[in-house]
Amino acid sequence: MKKDLLTKMMIIGAAGLGGLIFTIAVIWSFSGSEKEKNPKISNQDHTIPQEIGENELAFQADSLNGEKTLALIRKPLTADSILPVYDLETQKDILLKIKGSTVIKSEYGEQIAISQIRPGQIIEGKYDKSNFDAFSIQISGRAWEKRNPSALIISTEQNKIKIGTDEYSFDPGILMTFKGGKTITPAEVSGSDELILRGYKNMVWSIEVVAGHGFLVLKNSDAFLGGTIEIGNRDIRTIDKDMRIEVSAGVKKVIITQENMNPYSNDVFIEEGKEVVIDLGEFKPKVGKVTFTTVQEGVTLYINEEKQAVANGEVTLDFGKYKLKAEKEGYTPWESSLTVNQVVMQVTIDMKMEPQHLEVQTPIGAELYIDGARVGIIPARTAITPGEHNITIRKEGYYSKNQTITVENNGKNVNYAFPDLIRIGSNESEQPNSGISPSAPNVTNPPANSNIKLNPTEDNY
Repeated sequence: MKKDLLTKMMIIGAAGLGGLIFTIAVIWSFSGSEKEKNPKISNQDHTIPQEIGENELAFQADSLNGEKTLALIRKPLTADSILPVYDLETQKDILLKIKGSTVIKSEYGEQIAISQIRPGQIIEGKYDKSNFDAFSIQISGRAWEKRNPSALIISTEQNKIKIGTDEYSFDPGILMTFKGGKTITPAEVSGSDELILRGYKNMVWSIEVVAGHGFLVLKNSDAFLGGTIEIGNRDIRTIDKDMRIEVSAGVKKVIITQENMNPYSNDVFIEEGKEVVIDLGEFKPKVGKVTFTTVQEGVTLYINEEKQAVANGEVTLDFGKYKLKAEKEGYTPWESSLTVNQVVMQVTIDMKMEPQHLEVQTPIGAELYIDGARVGIIPARTAITPGEHNITIRKEGYYSKNQTITVENNGKNVNYAFPDLIRIGSNESEQPNSGISPSAPNVTNPPANSNIKLNPTEDNY
């Protein structure tokens, strides 16, 4: 009886053990198949595991003692997946551990690879503060980035950086300045370099030199002085003598213009630390053909004080400014300025005759009137127009003389010498027979027997 009971117990135990082994085998087989269906993405990609949703991960980060950080990436990711950062708020260094489950995002919220996270960038992240395992890292959208800022000034004495009119501060102990992965000093950074500045609020935290600079030298640039040089479609300057310009390395479009010269335009390769010389002496001025026409004949033309062979005709001149002068006897000198800025130009010269003058030399001390207007005391000289004019000569105690003269329109001056006036009462035979009394000295006609002689002569004043 006891033997049968023992046999039954052994059979039941064996069956139970077999069932347990079978159950374990089934569970193991099911687990393996699920792993094949849902493999985790490698650490290299650093995307969310397929069996853990993004919302679940965020919940996990908060529930598992999660800590937030706004940090500057100090160094590249190490071989053992450690990312050294500097927390901008706590001002402490942190070594974040990047896991296969760490979510990596761009500033736009797009998933990216960890290789796209670089030193000098500012990130926002969540991590487990007990072991510094990173749950998520995203390039900060609150931080700012400036590429190739203009008018950059770095003051290492005041720890200030000016970009145009904006001013920022930096911590000299934390500021990252680097070029090609190597650390450099802020003093080695030039505003001509190709730069990326990154910061948060009014602080600059990193300066990355993408490319250094070389030099552009202008030779024989006298003809281009005052013109403009444009480098890379963004740097425009006025051309000075002996220019040596810092230019970021690379291929740059260089355009040099001056209104009187044919322009220079070319792609120039600027090598870091070296000079590129552009010789502007090879470029010719622009020229224009100027046709001169004179209204009067016999005109002499001067261009920049140089006498021209002919005044009427075509002259080829370089673009620029010129001083013109024309002369002709009997005419007022004609002067003007000319700016040659077109291929074909015309200039008409119309000269004005010099004002003609009448000069009366005698009788000295008498008053001279022309057409009733007092001119002055003889000898006298005055401008006069061509045509007929009435000349009156008066002096107190003397008979007046009146004479009509004709001035020809020939541009020449006229010179007269009249006889002396006759004193009133000096000799009755010399008194006029027109009944003019001594009390009326300002007569309009001379005595009949006075034999007045007019002696006109011409000169060319």
